[in-house]
Amino acid sequence: MDLRQRRTEGLEPLTDERYDAEALEKAMDEIHPSAAALGNSTMEGFLHKYQEQCGGCFPCFKPTWQRRYFILKGQFIFRYASPSGKKPKGTPIPIESMSVSEDNDTIGPDGRRYCFVLSSIRKDFIISAGSADERSAWIRAIRAAKERSIKERMGHLPMSAGDRTANKAGSYLFKQQLDFERQHVMPQGHMAQVEMASFN
Repeated sequence: MDLRQRRTEGLEPLTDERYDAEALEKAMDEIHPSAAALGNSTMEGFLHKYQEQCGGCFPCFKPTWQRRYFILKGQFIFRYASPSGKKPKGTPIPIESMSVSEDNDTIGPDGRRYCFVLSSIRKDFIISAGSADERSAWIRAIRAAKERSIKERMGHLPMSAGDRTANKAGSYLFKQQLDFERQHVMPQGHMAQVEMASFN
């Protein structure tokens, strides 16, 4: 399979007439949208994500807090280095499969506060906001977006073109991560903890 065809899997097929540099660039931008390309988001802003990688074929690293620009759009949370980020940093987080809750315990090497946790069977994300009010706002927004996403998928609500594009990109990148984990045949207990260093 052609590399370009494989990387655009899941997007609108490119016919011979459209299979040129301009069309390919547009398709790749949809797969790896910039922060600006996501358009009007449900919520966005800087947060800190707790990182502790250990397992599989990767060594353990010292736990750290990573500052990322989070954008909640459609069914996913995208992370960027800044509001002008060109490509997502890390695999988009699918909110439909996540539960969200406050974590009032002090977490991490620097005792960071105002944490909340996004949890799924596969992985937990520990995130720190700048204040209790900011944390509450993110939790409300994620829960509301999850409820809306389920209703859209069931056909009870219309889905905007912007959300549809974000969902397509998020689904593609999330599938890439799952395929990577399966190909490396990681132990079941480790799969939930490992995230590719290049995806952080």
